Amino acid sequence: MFPHARAHYRVRFPDPERPVFIAGDRGTHDVVDCSENGFRFRPASHVDALPEVGTPARGRIRFRSGRVAEVAGVVVRIQDQEVAVHLDQAGIPFFTVIHEQLLLRKKYPLFNASSVASAQSA
Repeated sequence: MFPHARAHYRVRFPDPERPVFIAGDRGTHDVVDCSENGFRFRPASHVDALPEVGTPARGRIRFRSGRVAEVAGVVVRIQDQEVAVHLDQAGIPFFTVIHEQLLLRKKYPLFNASSVASAQSA
């Protein structure tokens, strides 16, 4: 049993399969992982400054499968040059998260694409 209460499954993406977060005119950024209520992204190399915690984040996530999710939330953490966003306005559909996980498991049977995330993390 896990020592903490768990609420959402997070899908981690291997480098060649990472979706992109399209943040309007701020460019596209690689998505490291996602759940229904949050995601982490690595800002594009042309980005000079990381957003501050509390900054609104809005845009689309385009998955390698072709699915697109409109997302809106707020930056909750910045760690190791990765930005964590909690989706409080527009989240990623649960079906999309599961679909992406299944595709990754089929293509990379030894890659652990899922991990359990706490309800408080992005």
